[in-house]
Amino acid sequence: MTEGIHRSDLVCRISHLNYNFETQECRLFLPDQNCTDMYGAISLAKAIDPEVVSVTVFEEEYIINIYRKKENNWVAEDYGRFDGPKVRAEAKRRGVSEKVAREVMRVKGKK
Repeated sequence: MTEGIHRSDLVCRISHLNYNFETQECRLFLPDQNCTDMYGAISLAKAIDPEVVSVTVFEEEYIINIYRKKENNWVAEDYGRFDGPKVRAEAKRRGVSEKVAREVMRVKGKK
């Protein structure tokens, strides 16, 4: 993945985004070790379509946040960096559940 460009509104680097006008969903793709500001991400999506209903943020191929419009407010669902194949591999290596592996990875600061 590319290093992306820094955007001060996002307070991080972004490599690309896509927007689905039918579902009114935006996806932001960030390079590794980046995490966007919630309101910056929502503002960027609203600049494309003021009626956007969700913004999904990826760090490399992993979902790290989903921001959803609920009534007139935006709420964040934090997925963290530790999901998908990396967690499954760590769980298998340690012989523990994915939930335990995720917590171990968070504590140790692994990707």
